[in-house]
Amino acid sequence: MPKYLFKIPGHEDQEIVWFTRKHIMSLLGSILLIIFLFLIPVAFGIVLWYKANSIFESNLLNVVVILAAVYYLVIISFTFTIWINYYYDVFIITDQEIIDIKQEGIFGRKINEVSILRIQDVSAQVKGVLPTLFNYGNVVAESAGENSQTYIIEDVPNPMKMANKIMTMHNEQVAREDRAFEIITAEGDLRKNSANGQPQSTASFGEMNNGSTQTYCPPCPPSNPVSGPESPSNSEGNVSKKDLDKGGEVKF
Repeated sequence: MPKYLFKIPGHEDQEIVWFTRKHIMSLLGSILLIIFLFLIPVAFGIVLWYKANSIFESNLLNVVVILAAVYYLVIISFTFTIWINYYYDVFIITDQEIIDIKQEGIFGRKINEVSILRIQDVSAQVKGVLPTLFNYGNVVAESAGENSQTYIIEDVPNPMKMANKIMTMHNEQVAREDRAFEIITAEGDLRKNSANGQPQSTASFGEMNNGSTQTYCPPCPPSNPVSGPESPSNSEGNVSKKDLDKGGEVKF
């Protein structure tokens, strides 16, 4: 997918992944209707030219011209409205949301936004001869939650590819949220253990000093502590070198 350089107003922190309008063939019916409406006055003028040529030689010609001008002005306004609705009907997928902008007339606009995380199911619908030949159709997205809604994006190109893209992004978002939750849970457990006086981590002398298997722990008291002055009985029966140098009699 191409990388879009522009940003959506109010969503500058989001990256655009997909941007599209309705397929041009969805306007085929409106285009044929406009061509037909444009040709009606031409056909009517040709008939009058051959059947009632006297009209063009009278003052009624001015009335016919004014009526034709008003008629074509209405048709041009109708054509312009159809083009505005086509050009400003936009479907956007960002890395966080799905945005569907629908133009309603010249001065009306409706915007639907839904988070990709809320999407529960996405399907594509291709019905009819033209949609099948030119590969366009509807994308139907259903949101999860108590107030679940169904979003229908009409007449977009490559609907199946778009639906697959939405579900892929949804799965990536869910996996990312799960990893973030696991990290937060692990950090909370470490803080809880630290508050209870338990060491957050242990290391072994094997990791610190040539693979020894002794476990490192905070400084411990000596294994045989002495709880008082040294007992004199421990030195009874011992003869020191100083006593031997003195000579004489040594009492035991």
